[in-house]
Amino acid sequence: MLLVLIAIAAVPLAWVGYSLEWIRERRLMAPRHSDKPPGSPNPDAAPIMPPGLLWVFGEQGFYALRWDPSSPGSLDDLRRAFPESKIFVCDSPDDWTVRRELSP
Repeated sequence: MLLVLIAIAAVPLAWVGYSLEWIRERRLMAPRHSDKPPGSPNPDAAPIMPPGLLWVFGEQGFYALRWDPSSPGSLDDLRRAFPESKIFVCDSPDDWTVRRELSP
């Protein structure tokens, strides 16, 4: 009986741990990438929901992020951490010229 209770409790606790790790990764990456590229939505528009149930923990979604080749971390890591976001690929950190847009 105790083994069943432990197994039942392990599933939601594993989900909480996974979600909190995902949020930690998102918060480490977000400051390195601007969330206000050209084409940001109207401020009066509905907020962007974060993926999964991350909103339960107070996480916010991002409309768009900017990535350039000198950014720490790969483009794939950014896409994996922010699947709800458009990603604008630029040439350098100071260049707002969008070379490519990746939709969610």
